[in-house]
Amino acid sequence: MTYIIVVSRKQGLFSENMACLFCLGAMGNVETELQNNPEKLSRAALIRGGFKPGPKAFRPPWARYEQFFTDTCERDGHCIQACPEKIIIKSSGGFPVIDFGLGECTFCKRCVKACPSQALSLDADEQKPWQVSIEITEKCLSGKKIECRICIDQCEPGALFMKPAPGGPVTPEIIPEQCTGCGACVRPCPVKAIKVHQR
Repeated sequence: MTYIIVVSRKQGLFSENMACLFCLGAMGNVETELQNNPEKLSRAALIRGGFKPGPKAFRPPWARYEQFFTDTCERDGHCIQACPEKIIIKSSGGFPVIDFGLGECTFCKRCVKACPSQALSLDADEQKPWQVSIEITEKCLSGKKIECRICIDQCEPGALFMKPAPGGPVTPEIIPEQCTGCGACVRPCPVKAIKVHQR
């Protein structure tokens, strides 16, 4: 059976035949990936069912849920220009994303105030800037028996602490409920061992 998928690259909308992607085992987060990086989704990849979406895009703070965000965001760059830390950048699909490799988020709310479309909003049900998880990867120097406290020193909320390890140097641990997801620990890490994931 042959399926036809109609895609609008401007709006990132699929036709009613999008269910065929489930049959191909390729749906995942295809629509989000196509909106962020439309050049990645080739016709051949769809036919083979070999499309594998990348990590979820990390949106600016107080972004609405993903479908609403991508449907509403005008991709006008107002939030990018408003960010004093310059950590909001434009993805290849034109939507704003956070790059903690450039700095930390201070939650100043300027990006929200600059958003004309309500894709970023301080609605009563969405007062937290975002839901995140922090990952300290195997690149961490503690795995090489080298003690480093840079991430600890950068963490103002006190969400990171050093845990003694038997027979080795102390290792950084995370207190999830204290982490704001500001990303202050990401850029200073000398081995880029810290990743922040938006949930």
